[in-house]
Amino acid sequence: MDSNSNQAVPAGLQRPSFSDLRAEARRILNLYWGKQVRTFPKPTGFSVYHPRSTDIIVVTNPKAGTTLLQNMTYQIAVATGGAPHFDPDGTNFDDINYMAPWVDYGPEFGRLECDSDPRIFKTHGRLKNFDLQKAKYIYCMRDPMRFSGSQMDFLFDIMSEVKVTDPKLREELLQEHVRQRLLGNYDEKIRVLYGKEKGEPGDWFLNVKEWTERPHKNVLILFYENVVRDLRGTALCIANFMGRKLTKEGLERVVSRCERKAMVGNPKFDCGVEAVVFKVEGAQKAKAEGRDGFAKIPIREELVKEIGKMLKATTGFEKYEDLREHLMARQERLFPDTSHRCDSENHTKDDP
Repeated sequence: MDSNSNQAVPAGLQRPSFSDLRAEARRILNLYWGKQVRTFPKPTGFSVYHPRSTDIIVVTNPKAGTTLLQNMTYQIAVATGGAPHFDPDGTNFDDINYMAPWVDYGPEFGRLECDSDPRIFKTHGRLKNFDLQKAKYIYCMRDPMRFSGSQMDFLFDIMSEVKVTDPKLREELLQEHVRQRLLGNYDEKIRVLYGKEKGEPGDWFLNVKEWTERPHKNVLILFYENVVRDLRGTALCIANFMGRKLTKEGLERVVSRCERKAMVGNPKFDCGVEAVVFKVEGAQKAKAEGRDGFAKIPIREELVKEIGKMLKATTGFEKYEDLREHLMARQERLFPDTSHRCDSENHTKDDP
């Protein structure tokens, strides 16, 4: 007998048999993908964005520290004399997406310009939408093994009409997300809905390949794991990349405002403006990961192998850790001064 058979079936869902779990997981995810296509606006911002050489664009795949880096970059600008006139202290804003808006959807957000100096934007977009010679880019990547669990927790925060508590179905949902969103194995009808720009096999890998394939002095590559472990080193690194010098007091203020306790539960980082623009029922709350939810469910071994194959095919490395070490070493050669090594121990004695 199923050990979970005594659990209540969530409203609106029938308990699937084991053989139907994948079909039910696919149905639920297709419900979201279809809704996303119908409600999300087109990314018209690229056609109206005019880059400046001082612009800083935070680039990530989803769930790789985007909001944290938006906030950190903005706080560095504030701490080094680049605050907007209406926010001299860097705390008088309602939503970080107004201070570092999503360049893809600028017209939809009503934010074509930024008020800080330098201007700060964010994107999950492809490299083909940008000119590396005309702005500076902070590209942050994260272990693909962590992507699906984090995004599934995000999706089920905003998909209020679907609540799944059955542990076997939750496990299958995670595996199906890996197949579809990470490896690109969408149902054909979803591919058609998304069109040519979405639903391509392995969008995650394509994004990583394009942004990291060749070194460029205007692209600073960060790693989510390093960022959350060393906020101080990351802040110094980003400041130097921006051409700014943080004082000791300024550095401490930036770090304190980027700590988890300062961001979790703070409505400034709940992405409420995104919920309005994208017509979703709720806002994604900044929260601690890995303690519950989909992020704790392991990815099955056969899918782990597929992830490794895809990573090898697109980057030349089968393991994310090896790719990270390669890119870190390459960046040290690109920026031989230690100011661009994003950890506290490698900064010079002249740094605060």
